[in-house]
Amino acid sequence: MEHTGIYNNHLLVTLHKHKALICLEPATQIKNSLGNIRGKSDKVDAVRIAQYAYKNRDGLRLWTPKRGIIYALAQLSSTRSRLIQVKKMSINSNR
Repeated sequence: MEHTGIYNNHLLVTLHKHKALICLEPATQIKNSLGNIRGKSDKVDAVRIAQYAYKNRDGLRLWTPKRGIIYALAQLSSTRSRLIQVKKMSINSNR
């Protein structure tokens, strides 16, 4: 699976509950491993991710969820960062 930040958290939790084996890889790592490729669609991306996983199957590590407290702290930190950014944007728009 391609790591997409907070957007795949729900899927990761659901798959983990169903005891699925999950490998989470950064999108840039997948993209860089394939070289300069043109064309982009969901179907093409899915095939490329599958090819990457097959080609690198010996070196992939299975994903394991973070401990509950670590996950909660990461969520709070992320929310704080977004709120600070919104506050700055609000201050700058009122000038």
